[in-house]
Amino acid sequence: MTFAFPVEVGFSDIFDILEKDAREKMRKLVQRKHLKPGQCRSMLIRGVDPGRMIADLARRSRASMIIMGSHGRTGLQRLMLGSIAERTLRYAKCPVLIVKK
Repeated sequence: MTFAFPVEVGFSDIFDILEKDAREKMRKLVQRKHLKPGQCRSMLIRGVDPGRMIADLARRSRASMIIMGSHGRTGLQRLMLGSIAERTLRYAKCPVLIVKK
């Protein structure tokens, strides 16, 4: 099992804050699910197109499925931030399950 938290680059002044937040979310998820070392791996993905990067990671690791959450942004927020889930769905070669937050 691989957990990936994409962090878009381009705003270097806030990148450290986003990275710290992503790592903390990862730590809490592993703790909450009682996962043992070796049961999962985690990574922080940096790039300008996280959706494509998640799809590429899934392809390289021969994932049978991608399961990801959706923030459900709409309107201006959606226009400004885009949709990582939508782009992942577009580029993935395997099935993608998007879970609404």
